Amino acid sequence: MEEYVKILQEMILDDFTVIKFFRRMDCAFSQKDQAKECLREALKILASKDDECSRKAKNLLGNFDIYTNSYSVEDFWNGLKTREERGKMHTDQLLLEEKKVSIYILYCRL
Repeated sequence: MEEYVKILQEMILDDFTVIKFFRRMDCAFSQKDQAKECLREALKILASKDDECSRKAKNLLGNFDIYTNSYSVEDFWNGLKTREERGKMHTDQLLLEEKKVSIYILYCRL
């Protein structure tokens, strides 16, 4: 968690967006809920301090669902899901081709 707080603290005073944070965390689609929870916890930690970061963190926490469920954030997650599915399909196709070659070699030996 400490790493995510540090990342958030670096980003929050600049041009912070939820998507930039998730990208920086290098999340997979399967980690969507965990990523949101990490962001929430990191914001809570920053909000508990008394500095400029805490004011921004409190604002983000107050509107957390709006920020994390926005169209652009959902589009980000859907894009990750699509890329992961394409990657899996590509891997499955390669495995199928390998299997076909193996079967062909076995057949030729008979």
